[in-house]
Amino acid sequence: MIRVLLFLCLPMFLLSQSIRVEKILENQVILLEDSQRIKPADIELPQFDDPDYRVKQLIKKLDKRYKNLLYQQKVIILKSYPEDPQCQCTPAHFQIKYALRKKNVTELLLEEGYGHYRPGSDSLFYDKYTAVSQIARQKQRGVWYLDRFLEGPAFSNYGFSIAAGGGKIDDGSYGRRSHSEINFLLAPLERRSGIRARFVMTRRNGPQDQNAPPGYPGAEFVTHYTPYGIVQAGFDGRVFGLWAGALLKPASVEGGERSTSWFPSLGINLGNLDRFYVSLRFIEDILDPITIGINIRSNSRIPYAWLGFTADGDGNPAIAGKFDVKVNRQNRVYLKFLLAAQEQIGFGFRLGYTFAINPDERLR
Repeated sequence: MIRVLLFLCLPMFLLSQSIRVEKILENQVILLEDSQRIKPADIELPQFDDPDYRVKQLIKKLDKRYKNLLYQQKVIILKSYPEDPQCQCTPAHFQIKYALRKKNVTELLLEEGYGHYRPGSDSLFYDKYTAVSQIARQKQRGVWYLDRFLEGPAFSNYGFSIAAGGGKIDDGSYGRRSHSEINFLLAPLERRSGIRARFVMTRRNGPQDQNAPPGYPGAEFVTHYTPYGIVQAGFDGRVFGLWAGALLKPASVEGGERSTSWFPSLGINLGNLDRFYVSLRFIEDILDPITIGINIRSNSRIPYAWLGFTADGDGNPAIAGKFDVKVNRQNRVYLKFLLAAQEQIGFGFRLGYTFAINPDERLR
């Protein structure tokens, strides 16, 4: 039995060695005191030449952490892959040797969110690496936080929202009338660019002819069903964002006749778009078509909040807001509301749920 164990373990012992770290090079390559060059195996770390400023900030933290963790430390090396010609170094599993214990460097970096797990052919430490990657992902550390800002219009990390709402709307000489709506939205989940598409069906009780005086033919109250479509394309940079498109109202009733009309739709963001910024919205939503407000983003249970002033098509002012409550990494529940000023509009609300479409699965 002992001979069998020695036979199975001998190759690993022969490939293992303990040696001191001499220098930390670029792209997470480590120079050992015997001139060997190694890098952590089975982990995809951010690159120094990445143009995204958020990645550059994470690399600075990684560089500092790397030096504090490894410089002049004695490490135990277990080489498991052939030399990588791109970096002229050897991917390896290695541990920091302390007096009473050892620390696996790849495991530490994965747990702290400095990289994504990329299993190799040897499958060493698979269970450990998968477990700590899940922890980093759930807590949105490092690269998992940056994944929210992935570029490109692909449908991974897109969200689909369905919501219902209603309210009371001022109708001039006819008094108040109620409305209800159902709202569908396809939009990026905190991506930096992409396409947003919204479809709204409203149900409102009002006069058959908007121009008919009370008591005249056409002044009878009927139920109007009106569909709207809003499509926008755009981007959000570091301090400036622009979204532009159009609202299409294919079946409105004006003066007893059906008509088709469209309006330009525009959204402008200005400030620190990752944290705190001012936004101007023009026909991005039916509930609050013209707004100016402040936006706050965070990595907390409430990842997004907006509060601002709005107006309807007749210029009646109101206060509006929206709050997202995170269910998990990408799915969330949100509440959007509108409150009248001087009893001109009344109130409106929308309660909805957003879920991810084909979320980007980094763990394989």
